[in-house]
Amino acid sequence: MTLIQFQSRCVRRNEIHELVSTDQVDAQAGDRINRVGFIGFVEIVQPGVIEVGDALSVNGRYVGSVLGFDECHFPNHYNILIACSELLSSGDLEECVIGGNIEFREVL
Repeated sequence: MTLIQFQSRCVRRNEIHELVSTDQVDAQAGDRINRVGFIGFVEIVQPGVIEVGDALSVNGRYVGSVLGFDECHFPNHYNILIACSELLSSGDLEECVIGGNIEFREVL
């Protein structure tokens, strides 16, 4: 995966995107991301803008912050890369269940 130059992406209701964790927390636009954990796909319920630095929570549990976006599967979906202290997949997150609440929140 490669981080694209854009620092934000607009998301529309009913779009599906993929959440991917990485411990390459210092990566910047244009950098390759080689260490990943696949958290899963999410359906956007509330449209908005997701920006680099936004906090990601899964059913109230803080997981990490948005590192950037990869568009290797676009226009089907974006990979939203999440900077984490360790690689996480859906199996590592008990809170990650079908129908669960995934929230992106601006960090002030």
